Amino acid sequence: MNAGFRRPSPLVALLSLLLGTACTSGSGPTGGGPAQSRYPSGQGIVQGLSLRTLKAAGWTVCYEGDYGAAGDDIATILAGCNGTDLMLACRASASSDTLVLAAADSRSVVTTIDPDLEDGHHVANGVGWYYTGSLSWGFFPAGEPVLRLNCDGAPTVPEKRLCWEAVDGKLAGGYRCGATVDLGADVTWRRLILAH
Repeated sequence: MNAGFRRPSPLVALLSLLLGTACTSGSGPTGGGPAQSRYPSGQGIVQGLSLRTLKAAGWTVCYEGDYGAAGDDIATILAGCNGTDLMLACRASASSDTLVLAAADSRSVVTTIDPDLEDGHHVANGVGWYYTGSLSWGFFPAGEPVLRLNCDGAPTVPEKRLCWEAVDGKLAGGYRCGATVDLGADVTWRRLILAH
């Protein structure tokens, strides 16, 4: 095997298949090593993924609950999500195979604790991530503003924002799946975590 080639991760292979893009190797921006990235820019936030296809590619749903449910302990949820990669996602109902919105990265990126600030977040591979067990958990397009105090009520690119409210280390009811907001009492819309 060529020493300069690394096999793509399951996420890269899956997203390449679903989005019709290919991962290539070559020299990186500094001229050394492969340019291939584990999570290529532009593929971080995806709309319309098939849950059936994700499962066939080795992803497992390790948490699912309705947006109106409150009190699920985040530490307990994460303890049941075994995998080096995690995906946050949402869908319109339990019977729908289509994820309205999803983003994935390494477990450490998805669960990095950010400051309890309205704009507290971190960026990885084109995705702005945030997680605080006393405020909110979610993602948005990097470079756009984020307003976490009202569970990401920022007006730009609403279709690519996911936010779950959190209080005292537990998920609270609500709040958004893409452009659909104020889901605090909704028992139809679903929030999911998948592990690989």
